Amino acid sequence: MELPYDPPDRSMRRILYVVPSLRPGGAERQLGYLCQGLAPVGWDVHVATLEADGPVRRRLDAAGVTLHLLAHRSF
Repeated sequence: MELPYDPPDRSMRRILYVVPSLRPGGAERQLGYLCQGLAPVGWDVHVATLEADGPVRRRLDAAGVTLHLLAHRSF
């Protein structure tokens, strides 16, 4: 699959998505589909979130996505 931007150095193909949670929702579901498509074609996909539990996590784990849990406090 040819991507619109194909850097000469494949190690540069890294992307980070930041979302508040992985709870069910349209944006989270689309993120799961997007990550499933990018990881197999060579992208190093990372997702940073405040809440790492949710149904989308299984899809991200299966795709080999690196999850980053961001620390936060409630006020």
